[in-house]
Amino acid sequence: MASLRRAGHNVAPASRPFEVCADAPDGVLFAASYVDRDGRAVGFCIAAHASDEAGLQAARETVNSWSAVWRTRRAVVASTSPACHDDERHGCHHLMTARAEMRVFAERGDQIVVVGQRGHPTLAALLDDLAADVVVIDSDDHISHQRLDPDRVSYVVQPGMLIEDAARVIATLRALYPRVRGAHPDGLCYAASDRAATISAVAASCDATFILGEVTHPDILSPFRLAAAEETQVHVIDDIAQIRPAWIAGAASIGIVPTTSASPSLEHDLLDLLSGLGPLSIARRRLTTDVLTSWHGHCVTTPLSQCIE
Repeated sequence: MASLRRAGHNVAPASRPFEVCADAPDGVLFAASYVDRDGRAVGFCIAAHASDEAGLQAARETVNSWSAVWRTRRAVVASTSPACHDDERHGCHHLMTARAEMRVFAERGDQIVVVGQRGHPTLAALLDDLAADVVVIDSDDHISHQRLDPDRVSYVVQPGMLIEDAARVIATLRALYPRVRGAHPDGLCYAASDRAATISAVAASCDATFILGEVTHPDILSPFRLAAAEETQVHVIDDIAQIRPAWIAGAASIGIVPTTSASPSLEHDLLDLLSGLGPLSIARRRLTTDVLTSWHGHCVTTPLSQCIE
């Protein structure tokens, strides 16, 4: 329908299944369908009035253009957790661990470096009601601009920060301040890194990737960059009406990355559209990290599910 409406035609969806009648010469029906693996006929059709030459041509071209992209496909959905919510973040296991470490550092009079991201929702909760000398550092370049006490500096990593980014900051911090003391790495939160790895893995395995959400929303930027780095075609949509046949033509695999700004039904609507364009296999992919705490040859796995990301 979106294709026809963009061309300026008045379009109404069928309110219920209908039958084609031979004695109804005032309408022309253009249809395309295929038989799914369970034997069901799947497809779509467009009807136009016999006297509407422009409508007939548009209906014919629309059916032809969409049926031309039919093929067997797989959709790979990035199964990722949403970012921390204001009403949940205080219950995050990793956040509570980081706050406990900071209280220890504060009680012994340390200057505390928080390796974190300004504006991140967990940062305010991490610093909430903490009476201490705190510096927030978000990159290794930022460290050189700080005046830190080399004999009483400690650091914690903000839950929700990419571990890879935090590791670079910590390496620079240790090089400049060899006596720096840090929180135990068992308390690190890998949720953000797992989310990034999941998005990258999905995009790398697909011919085209759809980022679901509002194009101007800040949550779109990181998934878009991750997907684009894998040299896949990347499209940001907040409505399936925005999709063009050329975007999926020849694509045997479609990556789908939901974000927090996407409507709850958008993922379902996209999968429904793809299933109407050929037999569809749907896979959900999620990369996770388990932290193993070992001592004397014994290991205990700390599941990532303890963190409400």
